Amino acid sequence: RAAQLTRGICDESPAIVGGVTGAELAAMIPAVARCRSLMLSVGASGEWLDGAAEDVRLYRLAPDAEVEAASIARFVRDSLDLKTLAIVAETPPFGESFVDELDEQFPGTVVVLRLSTEERALSGVVAQLREARLPAVFVAAEGHGLVRAIQAVRAAGFGGWKRPILRSSTLASAALLEAMGESSNGIVFTQTRFDPLEETEPLQSFVGRYRARYGELPDSYAARGYDVIRVLATAREKGGGPSAAELEKGMRGLTDFEGATGPVQFRESGEVQRFPRVY
Repeated sequence: RAAQLTRGICDESPAIVGGVTGAELAAMIPAVARCRSLMLSVGASGEWLDGAAEDVRLYRLAPDAEVEAASIARFVRDSLDLKTLAIVAETPPFGESFVDELDEQFPGTVVVLRLSTEERALSGVVAQLREARLPAVFVAAEGHGLVRAIQAVRAAGFGGWKRPILRSSTLASAALLEAMGESSNGIVFTQTRFDPLEETEPLQSFVGRYRARYGELPDSYAARGYDVIRVLATAREKGGGPSAAELEKGMRGLTDFEGATGPVQFRESGEVQRFPRVY
């Protein structure tokens, strides 16, 4: 669906916002590469993007997967005082960046279990987790795969501080939290700074307008979407026009942009310069 929508608007759009998940972004990239639009993603991350998107001018508001994995590793090692953990990883490309970084942080001690769409294989993951008897598990999955993975590790006896479940920032999605229900309780996850009750601008102006329209507080994805549109508007002003080339010039000139999710500045590779916290 994401690829179909992208093909329908690409030729007339100097910039395309989309690709919340890695799967969506991967499906959109070929169409964007053909029409040479600028591309902005609010959620996708991972080292795999460096190769898959080398023909696309891609900017990302999510912290890089390796940075998130390093934050999780420090928390596991320094706060939980653990020297090993299990990883339940979705098939590449999404899970691979997390696996590589955590394996480097805990050399020779990480047990990696691959998440499959087959129920039999999922039952096998549960059995292997029970047999491994490891003290913590990190889930490297997104979308519906994340819901199934969390249910699997719960079934294997993980949860709470005695055997914690850890996850990256995609857990902040309200839709995923609703789909997981009580299974989402007590999960440790990373997220860049975002507190909708924080008394700062432009955050409070955004939160006020969002609550007035939708009757609830925004999540971090809504805030990133808001920031993406403001980033584009600012890039157009700085770059001198609405073409993809002018927008990219403006994007590279962002140095003092303050968004609802905090300061926004991009590295040469297109990823945002942010460091997630553990919650």
